[in-house]
Amino acid sequence: MAPEMALGPVYTRSVDWWSTGMFLMQCMDRDFNKVKVPFSWDNIFGSGKEAFPQKVAEFIVEMQARRIAGEPVATDLMRKLLAPVAERLDVVGIMHHEFFHPLKLPFHDVEGEQVWSDHDVLRISPPWKPPVDGPNDLSMEGGSDVKGMELVPDAKPCGAPKLLVAGYTMARDGLFR
Repeated sequence: MAPEMALGPVYTRSVDWWSTGMFLMQCMDRDFNKVKVPFSWDNIFGSGKEAFPQKVAEFIVEMQARRIAGEPVATDLMRKLLAPVAERLDVVGIMHHEFFHPLKLPFHDVEGEQVWSDHDVLRISPPWKPPVDGPNDLSMEGGSDVKGMELVPDAKPCGAPKLLVAGYTMARDGLFR
């Protein structure tokens, strides 16, 4: 949860970029499980709520100080996603960040912004494809119990490619209550 969601009733779409930064940090930082995240029920609504703004400020400072071992570019991206809202990257800043340069995605001009298209993004090959026997093969689920799980029909493509910025992501930030 982005700090501004817990601190007040008004926030922007940048909360999604905070969440993306937290997710990426958890995936890339092997020591992240040792971090004390302040977003607990007690800190937000209970006895700790008076000190909550200070705990959030300290957490942001801690996130800015973290380093992902051997990954200065990834560290820079995480810092810019886990920054205070006024300094946080937006979708265009993320697309242009050095972390994504190895993808070599072409940029397209949309309303004066240089952005990727869904068509190009969806053509990226994953670095590893698990060996599966069709869309209902659950053998890669790590030994989970698959008995009784409902099988789903084959997935179908959902519409023509469109630019990532055409909808939600690039709508100018309004305020949500």
